[in-house]
Amino acid sequence: MRGRTIEFYPMIAAASLFTGFWISYSTGSLYVQQGLMPEFIAVFGLPMVIAALLALMDTARAARTYLMILSSIFSLFFLIAFVRSGQYTVIGLYAIPVVLWIYYVIEADPAWMQRAAVFLSSFLILAYLTTILRVGNGISPFPIAAISINNDEVPQGIPLLFQDSLVVISRTYILTISLQFLILLGAEAALLSENFMLIYRNLKLHAGRAGSSTATSVLVLVLGCQCETLIGSIPVLSAVIVSLVLLPLSAAGIVLLVFSNIFLRGFQRNGGVKMMELADSFHNRRTAVLSGLAMVVILFVSTIGAFLSWELDIFYFYGLNFAIYVVTYLLIAGLFSERPRTQSQKSLAASAVAASMGLMMIWLIPIMQVHAFSSPEVFGAMEISSFVAGFMLSFGTSRADGVYRNLILEMVAMMFTLIGAVILYYTDIFQSAIWAGFPFQDQLLFAVILTIVSLPFLWFFNYASIERKCSIDTHAV
Repeated sequence: MRGRTIEFYPMIAAASLFTGFWISYSTGSLYVQQGLMPEFIAVFGLPMVIAALLALMDTARAARTYLMILSSIFSLFFLIAFVRSGQYTVIGLYAIPVVLWIYYVIEADPAWMQRAAVFLSSFLILAYLTTILRVGNGISPFPIAAISINNDEVPQGIPLLFQDSLVVISRTYILTISLQFLILLGAEAALLSENFMLIYRNLKLHAGRAGSSTATSVLVLVLGCQCETLIGSIPVLSAVIVSLVLLPLSAAGIVLLVFSNIFLRGFQRNGGVKMMELADSFHNRRTAVLSGLAMVVILFVSTIGAFLSWELDIFYFYGLNFAIYVVTYLLIAGLFSERPRTQSQKSLAASAVAASMGLMMIWLIPIMQVHAFSSPEVFGAMEISSFVAGFMLSFGTSRADGVYRNLILEMVAMMFTLIGAVILYYTDIFQSAIWAGFPFQDQLLFAVILTIVSLPFLWFFNYASIERKCSIDTHAV
């Protein structure tokens, strides 16, 4: 009887919240701008209605949990606003949904704590970073007012995912939200939560049988979750930028998160070695031959570029050096197999990897870029340093076993992704170029392309590391 009764709790919670909306609106405590009621109901009412229906059907447990947590967040927002304004007559109608949804989630979902922790933190942090949630006193004669974003902005200056947004103003916070951005943000937070849990479960299930250290498992777990966080954050953060070139970047992040979920679920059921075998295939003579041919092409392009002053273009300036770095690594890694390792060699290898990444980062410093941009000799030194950096990366990875080698390459891919992300958000926030000599729009486009290109490699090496760590074949570790 108790099991049947609890199924109706989400429906009771939804009815209570809708009643709170109706009474608040009727008494003038809740102001919704004329014509915006459908958007208001869609944003704040649709999640809880879907959650209530899923509870009645007793299906899609994870989706049901996330929708109820989201509905609880919204109910709490309204509760806080009315308590702060002294409108105590309706606070019970907003408190009841919070209590019932939380109780239902605890009773119906054994993994509620893990899901709630990651989802809540991801949702609220991303909401704060994108500035859709701003804590502070809003100026409004009503406890809560929902107005159109078009009141203060011209449509041409509003990002696509914020078209027709509501701006909810209270004395405690200001929330800017649209249905399409709510779906994106909720999906990102939910996928991050599920993928974190699946990474942990796979490592716990398989890694103990692989015969490798607990420290390695922790490292794989930490970097794996960081990778997922970065992949999940970029689409949401890029959605607030007014530029159509950001749409491919946003789509790439979402697709990779979905692929993560599919991969992790499949690996939990069947295991596998496909990704780590593909990662190992880069370290052979065939790769060395192809990389050697690519290096010849790069040297030819570099020679032509020196005569035609191509270094004045950002895509050539940094693109050529990034290409030299990657191709040098593949060339050296393909020519030389893994070396026997001692403790001192491991320390030397770690130093080589750190120096390799440092050599690539130093030329991103504006003062260094200015010297390379204005002097062909310094630009030539920059190219040589990229070759040295690629050689040092190969030296470091050749003295690391399979798991650590993939983790190193994951960190390198993360470096390139973060470079693109930092350029992107700096140029958007400050509306200013980072480097002298390159047009603002070119820097923005370069950041987008670099991030889109590096994200799949970050994703790939992350899951190659997880797969290798979880493999039950101890000889593959």
